[in-house]
Amino acid sequence: MSALPCPVENPFAAADQDYAAITEFLSSKEAWQVEHSELERELEGKGRELLRKLLQAHLQLRQPGQAVEAVRDAAGTPLEPTAVHERGVESIFGTVDVARTGYGAAGTASVHPLDGALNLPPEKYSLEVRRRVAIEAAKSSFDEGTKTLEMYTGAHVPKRQFEELMKRAAQDFQAFYAQRQAGAGADPQTGSILVLTVDGKGVVMRPEDLREPTQRAAAARAKTFTARLGSGRRLHAKRMASVAAIYNRDDYRAGSDLHGSTGQRGLPVGLYRGLDDQRQHHGVDR
Repeated sequence: MSALPCPVENPFAAADQDYAAITEFLSSKEAWQVEHSELERELEGKGRELLRKLLQAHLQLRQPGQAVEAVRDAAGTPLEPTAVHERGVESIFGTVDVARTGYGAAGTASVHPLDGALNLPPEKYSLEVRRRVAIEAAKSSFDEGTKTLEMYTGAHVPKRQFEELMKRAAQDFQAFYAQRQAGAGADPQTGSILVLTVDGKGVVMRPEDLREPTQRAAAARAKTFTARLGSGRRLHAKRMASVAAIYNRDDYRAGSDLHGSTGQRGLPVGLYRGLDDQRQHHGVDR
């Protein structure tokens, strides 16, 4: 379904004015008195608004997006043009408006060819904003994600909406990995596998060989010393010794080849108990 644009006199006039204002500011004596960091912040804010107006002008060129052919819904029902509907879209530059022609029939929801041409989601937030939300949510908490998004983009996404967008981003998680597993079973790889193994051990150190923060913590504790740490005690006396190996292996077994009883995590019972035995956590200086 294609959408026809409607000629607009000069949608870029507002953006042209902003660009002229930016160049005039950068050429002024006022800007010459500003430090570089302050100039960066000022230019970032003005530039982001300029980009928002450029995006808005482009959308105005493409609206209202009348269809070039007959419009039908998923059931094949013919749809007739209705009034032009406006909606807001929260982009990474800020909020923009889109006016598009709707097509509908009695008892059916309207469809908008321009929404399809632009690949706009049903909700307010653009797909690029949703992608940025997913990136920030993977880095830190929702609170920090909302602050970072608002600091480095023009998008405003409250915490509740941030959480909802994150849920939508992960809604096909199970289906994605199920599809990958099905593909792996249908076309198993026969080459060698790359194996990486790492192990570590906390080693009691002389006080002068500890890192400075650990030395201060060790000096603050009671002057007692035991060769083996008690359960749950953090004596600030160790550093971590690690060893790693990486190699290729041609002979290996898939998970389906393992037989016998399994523990809660799908591991052989003996190995599962071994993991439980290693759950003791001590204060180790790495």
